[in-house]
Amino acid sequence: MRPFCTLLLCSAVVRPVDAQELFARVESPVVRMELSRDGQYFAVVSNASTKVLRVWDTKTEQEIGSLREAFLFGFSPTADRFVAGYFHSNFKIATGVFRLPNCEEVLKQDLGRTGPNAIAVGPDGKWYAQVVGHRSVSFVEIATGKVIRAGEIDLDRRYGGGPTHLVVSSDGKFLATYEYASGTDVWDATTLERVARFPAAVARRDDGSISSNYQGFEDLAFVPGKRQLVIRDREGVQHLDFDKQEPIRIFKVRAQHIGGFLKGGRVCVVGDEFLDLETGRKTTMLPPLPNSAGTRGRALRTCVSADGSTLVGVYHYRQAHLFDAEKLVAAWEEDQKRPVESKPGPKPKPGPKPSGGKVNGKPIGHWFQQLQAGEWEKRKAAMEALAKFGKKPVPKLTELLKHEHFSRRLRAAQALGVIGPAAKDAVPALEKLLEDPNERVQKSAREA
Repeated sequence: MRPFCTLLLCSAVVRPVDAQELFARVESPVVRMELSRDGQYFAVVSNASTKVLRVWDTKTEQEIGSLREAFLFGFSPTADRFVAGYFHSNFKIATGVFRLPNCEEVLKQDLGRTGPNAIAVGPDGKWYAQVVGHRSVSFVEIATGKVIRAGEIDLDRRYGGGPTHLVVSSDGKFLATYEYASGTDVWDATTLERVARFPAAVARRDDGSISSNYQGFEDLAFVPGKRQLVIRDREGVQHLDFDKQEPIRIFKVRAQHIGGFLKGGRVCVVGDEFLDLETGRKTTMLPPLPNSAGTRGRALRTCVSADGSTLVGVYHYRQAHLFDAEKLVAAWEEDQKRPVESKPGPKPKPGPKPSGGKVNGKPIGHWFQQLQAGEWEKRKAAMEALAKFGKKPVPKLTELLKHEHFSRRLRAAQALGVIGPAAKDAVPALEKLLEDPNERVQKSAREA
């Protein structure tokens, strides 16, 4: 469903708040992170291959526990428990309930070799929901491990591998899932009947299977206290009304993951940007901070405690910094009093058009081959030649961003940067490379 209202949103840069001290350094890039409701505990799953869950006490700045082979987790709103999915032996999977602050496992549900795709803890802290396989949903009592109820959601078994994301609304009445083939669905948490659907933008073959998924999905969350969702996909952050099943507005953002909400759900935090869901204004709030080499960078991921007191920003993929969220909100409120002047930028000068589908007498295929040449001067000439073809090379270069070899990803990102505004459709794919395991690829993607 196409949005009925897509806005060009003004972005203001407020005077940065005081930089906070580093309180944790993660050993490898973060793949999932969360704060407890009161902000006292912070947990991450780092490195998708080793899957280590680590938990810190933000007040003492000490690591208090870890769990190897963990791939899912969620804090209970009561702040004395968390739930985690992990591999425990012989490739068997369990969902465990752990007590804070000592991270002791108090309940364990052995699920054999079919583990949960996604977990979400209920707003009262009494239960958690999990999706196992393609359609099965169960609600488990945290205190006893007893399955309260279970059922199936109406997803087509033929396509996709089951929901990869599960979130619960602030009143516990709704669940939302994301599944590769279906997109985003909202479900009644009691009956598991579908309330709304926001389909994925997919390309299907004649047999109905998917050749590619163009949604570029990253994250989703319920807006607290409202029948609304925010979804981070290839369009940006879509603010959705799931009664009308229509987008309210779309924010173009840099970061990939939704960090949470402030100001009673009015402000959605994505990376270092505060998105005002009422006015559509976007404000950069967190300061750029240096790494050990002195290079300053922006917060790539953030998370906000549910009580709105604490915000953690992760810089340079591994450095976690703690912020007082109330001070950030005060600075944000002050910034909202200033009018935003939006001035159109200069129009880019059109470059020379290729003659007869060729540049310097050579077709586009020749320049793609030269892009892979070993000599820098040849590669640079190929990039400049490809830029003269305008949008034509962008789809192939975007596909090369997914190549298994880092050099192909690196050169594709560099070429897209040379092409410039004509390559804007490649931005979502470039954003994914900001977490690439190769630092040179990260740098080129960031520059592009």
